[in-house]
Amino acid sequence: MQESANGGGAGTNVPLSQIAEALRASRDVLVLTHRNPDGDAVGSAAALSAALRGMGATVTVLCPDAVPGYLLKVPGAGEIGHVIERNDYDIVVTVDVSDPTLLKPLPAMEPSFFQERRSINIDHHYSNLFYASLNHVDVEAASATEIVGKLLKDELKIAYTKEIASDLLYGVVNDTHSFQNQNTSANTLRFSADLVEAGADLSAIVFNLLLEKRVTAARLWAEALPTLRFAEGEHVAFLTVSLEALARAGGTLEDADGLVEFLRNIQGVDLAVLLKQTAPNEYRLSLRTSNAVDATIVAGTFGGGGHQRASGGDAEGNLKEIERRIVEVYRANHTSGAD
Repeated sequence: MQESANGGGAGTNVPLSQIAEALRASRDVLVLTHRNPDGDAVGSAAALSAALRGMGATVTVLCPDAVPGYLLKVPGAGEIGHVIERNDYDIVVTVDVSDPTLLKPLPAMEPSFFQERRSINIDHHYSNLFYASLNHVDVEAASATEIVGKLLKDELKIAYTKEIASDLLYGVVNDTHSFQNQNTSANTLRFSADLVEAGADLSAIVFNLLLEKRVTAARLWAEALPTLRFAEGEHVAFLTVSLEALARAGGTLEDADGLVEFLRNIQGVDLAVLLKQTAPNEYRLSLRTSNAVDATIVAGTFGGGGHQRASGGDAEGNLKEIERRIVEVYRANHTSGAD
């Protein structure tokens, strides 16, 4: 578990037992997760909210963006809203949120939001800013759901229902890419086995998250693949999803899911970059790397963050200039001889 240098208050990493104590004392809870939600964000928020409701609490779950269609199969995902309507919750809990700016445009994007109220931050990102009054950041966990699962079972003594187990397994499958990423540990596999035993359908979750594609996704991939370009001796690979491509495909940005993993799987590629255009001269970056590059350093250049092998951020400006900056960061930080 990541440790903090501070001795108390915001910035301190506390044990899960302290998180559990605070949750038991709270009857009206706001749960938040990050914009552009993925399986881990939705799964961890849904599992925690279901468990707290089972304990008798009133729970509101919010995300800055609407839950994408393919994640509505996650039990409880349909209850996630995206507007904060009041300001008097007993406690605010974030899951899978390394930085409050990932809650933009919710009011909670401001650091003062957490400084002015009781708050909990549950996360597994190396780049976490320890912004809440109670933080539990375990960078050895493969997903936020792995931490939430431990909180529920070991500290709150809540048995996994089929629905909660499914929520939790969505997060694991999402963040390990179905147990293929290096963050998959023996603990992750044991945890996942418990979830399958509780009724979670692994094969269905893998198909829904990683394999099933809409027709519009196939059309978008056909539009995006001709933009493939390489740099640095084919160690850096780029793909772009433009607004025009989205319009021609009749799709949305969620249809681009999987493209960056396709790039990373190309032999010799150490840094895979997917640039998804959100407005003129504005792009959302998805990054995947080999051991030769720390993705958080590249993402940090644009104010983003995440994991060492998978990160993201937002970039403004000319496409060629953004790519030039990415290549410069690669040159300055890559390690030769890694995989």
